Amino acid sequence: MFSKKEGARKEQRILSLWFPHLAADRILRQRLGRSWRSRPSDHLPPPHPPLVISHRDMNAQRIAALDERAEALRLKRGMGIADARAMHPAIDIVEADPEADRRLLEGLADWCDRYTPLVAIDGADGLFLDVTGCTHLFGPPDEIAHAIRRRVKAELGLPISIGVARTKHLAKIASQVAKPDGLVVVEPGTELAFLHDLPVTLMWGVGPATRARLADIGVETIGQLARTHGGALKRLLGPAAGEKLAALAWNRDPRRLETHRRAHSAGAQSALGRKPALPRVFLPTLLHLADRVASRLRA
Repeated sequence: MFSKKEGARKEQRILSLWFPHLAADRILRQRLGRSWRSRPSDHLPPPHPPLVISHRDMNAQRIAALDERAEALRLKRGMGIADARAMHPAIDIVEADPEADRRLLEGLADWCDRYTPLVAIDGADGLFLDVTGCTHLFGPPDEIAHAIRRRVKAELGLPISIGVARTKHLAKIASQVAKPDGLVVVEPGTELAFLHDLPVTLMWGVGPATRARLADIGVETIGQLARTHGGALKRLLGPAAGEKLAALAWNRDPRRLETHRRAHSAGAQSALGRKPALPRVFLPTLLHLADRVASRLRA
């Protein structure tokens, strides 16, 4: 059995940013000739049919993403395109463009660099931010999350859900609970109480097949999964998957962020020559160099 201690380091604070309609937003703005950086007033879409983005999966066309209108029709990701069209013939179907979506997500990751250099891409429509070392600049993690939501709304006009927690896994789940456009903060010490009442389908690695296997042994919530013997899970799901899910059910997730780009250094220099090393001599030069470095970092 895994230890029931909540295994994350107390100091780590992770934000999970989820853009639930990112691919659809990109397509609608592209049709209007607008950049994702344009302000909300610049890209109000005209009336349009519900938008569905499709991709090929297991020799079938399935829904990869959708906009709010399609979601309101109870269409879901993973549903077959033929079934969706049979239910709602008027839907607008567009082929997925993963490369374009990736470029947009990388642009959003760069946009988030103003808060922390530790930004990682999460799948096709999400980001992770490690703000552990940034609270002295921007305030507590919940204030950083509120600030990001406000700026995304005001500057980009994108729907966004944010989860805040001590581990990547829990922050990701919190952002899903916050959907379609909210914020959920899981405070240290409350993780398991929050986690264990939620369905196992919110966990990484639990798709339809794994969900069905877990349901066969009466496991539907994360708490029920946590109370299931590790050996039984390994026999049911395999050693690696069983061990991983058992650990995540107890919020044991030691993974660190792998940032979306390598860190770069910035510097500036100036020779003082034979001038005396006095404050009145080197302070103006130091301020000038600091201003040069700061301007490069802001660029």
